[in-house]
Amino acid sequence: MRISNVVEISLASLVHPNLEAQRKQEIQGLENKAKRAGALAIHRLVARFPEVATTLFEHNLHHYGYSFAGVGADYTAYHKDGMVTKVHRRSLGMTEPERQDLAEREHSEHRILLGSMPQFMIGQTVSVEAHPVIPKRRAVQIEQQFVDFEPTTVFSGVSDSINEQALESTCKRYPLLVSQWEDLSTSTLRAYEATGAVPDLTGMANIGIVSPEQLVLIDGQPIMANDPVTTGRILTQAGQVHEVLVA
Repeated sequence: MRISNVVEISLASLVHPNLEAQRKQEIQGLENKAKRAGALAIHRLVARFPEVATTLFEHNLHHYGYSFAGVGADYTAYHKDGMVTKVHRRSLGMTEPERQDLAEREHSEHRILLGSMPQFMIGQTVSVEAHPVIPKRRAVQIEQQFVDFEPTTVFSGVSDSINEQALESTCKRYPLLVSQWEDLSTSTLRAYEATGAVPDLTGMANIGIVSPEQLVLIDGQPIMANDPVTTGRILTQAGQVHEVLVA
């Protein structure tokens, strides 16, 4: 595993305690003792000197014309020429057949959501390609158009309750979004009833306002039925949106 790859993954994992814990678990799971020790040492250095590590990695980003666009539980996103490329971090350590299987699964899951609530979706493609800034490494990647959006704080990833104040404030500023919020709520419940999958509404960067009358799902990958805790939380919050709007 190349040092630049380890630096990228460790930098991305520092944005949230859960991601850091996941990264440490990934390192401990490495079978090769030398690789495990090296990855752990680099991770600790990145955690101690994140500014230096960021500077070093950003030099690599700029060399290829990319900039950071964000980070999620599984993906690191890069921006270039009006497009966003999301790189599945764990796929960097997979075999090629494993990457192909993951890409097919991600594509199929996206199609489920696209069929259930297309009015909120951004088109995307899933493929296995060379890493955009570590070209000698291959990874599962999602590519979609860059969208300038206003993030929302209505949904929570750590609580079963929505931020009612945020919803009411958003509807007051953008009255035409009321019907969009209602549609998002009912579409989420219908998607679950039809497929067992729900959109990932948790987090500030997963659902955004792109105009005074349009919401979009920035994350086009659904939460599947094999994650009952998150699924239940999203269903509960979707129902609360409806309750607030009709109150």
